Amino acid sequence: NLGQYKQNNLFTSNFPQDTMSATLHCAPIDSLTFQMVGTKTWLFVSPENLAKMQSIPMPTFFNLPITDDELFKQVDQLYFVRQEAGDSLYFGPNWCHAVITEKGANLMFNMRYFVPKKMLAGPISLSFKAFSRLFTRKMGGLPQDNVKQFPMIYDDLTNWFGDCGVSKTLNKVLGVIGYGHMATF
Repeated sequence: NLGQYKQNNLFTSNFPQDTMSATLHCAPIDSLTFQMVGTKTWLFVSPENLAKMQSIPMPTFFNLPITDDELFKQVDQLYFVRQEAGDSLYFGPNWCHAVITEKGANLMFNMRYFVPKKMLAGPISLSFKAFSRLFTRKMGGLPQDNVKQFPMIYDDLTNWFGDCGVSKTLNKVLGVIGYGHMATF
């Protein structure tokens, strides 16, 4: 049983260079992705590692205003998955992930499902954070809609990370898995 269907997304891009297209984020739902064109590399952090980090219970995980270098010091282990055209990938609730999209045409479809039993089986602090989200987001809309409902919270979160600088740790990790320095958004 996949659980209660929530939403799907189609991610398209045509970057001129390999790009960190999604920074570390997560949600308390199951995800199933299908890579249709191009290649992505996923970096995963387990729910157990996430539970040890200070974060804000927003629509997705937001770590407190620390640099990537400080964040990676809190992570015991990173997992890497390379997803090429024709590959599918499943990850469960609260698995934080960042995504590197390789240059050129890229198309990925993702479906999200809510399975309360699985979410509640994880670390209790994450269940509390997921429950807290009910008070910090507009339900039934897009994450971007929350900017309208909670503008001060989202403006602060966005502006916290404006001057973090280059992540030395992330560049070391990317070098190990075969990437040079990444462009980030």
